Amino acid sequence: MSSDGPYANMHGYYRFVPKGDLLANLGTYFLKLGLEEKLGLIGNLEALMNGGQVEARDVLETITKLAGDPDPVVGKQVAAFIGRLRKYHVGEKLRSGFERYIQKVFAPRTEKLGWIAGIEDERTRTLRTHLLGLIVRHGGKSKIRAEGARLGRKWLKKLKGLDIDLAKVALDASVTEGDRTLFDQILDEARKTKNTQVRRLLLSALGGFVEPELAKAALDVLASGKFKFIEAVGIVGKQLREPRTREITYEFFKANQDRVLKVFPPIIANYLFRVGGHICGEKYLDDFKAAFGEKAAAIPGGLRAFKTALETIQLNTEIRKAHAKSVAAFFEKY
Repeated sequence: MSSDGPYANMHGYYRFVPKGDLLANLGTYFLKLGLEEKLGLIGNLEALMNGGQVEARDVLETITKLAGDPDPVVGKQVAAFIGRLRKYHVGEKLRSGFERYIQKVFAPRTEKLGWIAGIEDERTRTLRTHLLGLIVRHGGKSKIRAEGARLGRKWLKKLKGLDIDLAKVALDASVTEGDRTLFDQILDEARKTKNTQVRRLLLSALGGFVEPELAKAALDVLASGKFKFIEAVGIVGKQLREPRTREITYEFFKANQDRVLKVFPPIIANYLFRVGGHICGEKYLDDFKAAFGEKAAAIPGGLRAFKTALETIQLNTEIRKAHAKSVAAFFEKY
């Protein structure tokens, strides 16, 4: 496969579309593929899926076989792909099946790696962070998430004891089922710390609260202007990646355009419209046009950002529609 197949050392600028049973049989050759070829396979299949060239179920079956690959770089890319897929393809109806899939496929390796790093190379350290993040954010209740929540609350008391990457994931574990008390504690630490990196981490964690009132409270923190935009914008990114808070974020920006624009640096005021690019569904097309169209013309670069977001909504909606049955068939097995 490595010497004469379509992925021969990833030479050339092209993609190939597997025909017949080639995709199903690729599993036989995985161990023979080189690192570049495995990474190329993941990227190629994701692109073909998004382009409607292959079924999502077939892509998931193939990529899942790579989840246990001994090379940490491959494991990291598989985890990243699954996280991206969840954003638009896994709604509430599929959430329990998706969580069981995460636990079955990724939890065993994650448990072996654990939360505390030993003597290891950078690639293994990075894999640990990605796998823990996948389990914590998308795997439902588990021992791994419970331990992460404990470590996150412990770290919050002194803002030390974990490296910054693991602290971020542990804090995410804490806020998944966090309450107002924890929200206020994190916000208070963000106000007090002199460390910019830690402040950004803390503010970003506020975006992980999924209870609607707390999700809105996190957006109020951003819109208050009490923190620099670059420090607080992580709240938005985290909420937009989570299906349970994405619509809350969109509705907040729609209702608070002038307020939000006051805290945006003028050079990136068109960020207001990029939020729409994370929304998926036909009902949002006309809504986005009506809500943001007038404002787009008045902001430098706004019209271009507005049109790009509108196109992205249409594209994401079509991709989700095309693969809805296929994705459901895959995760309903778990």
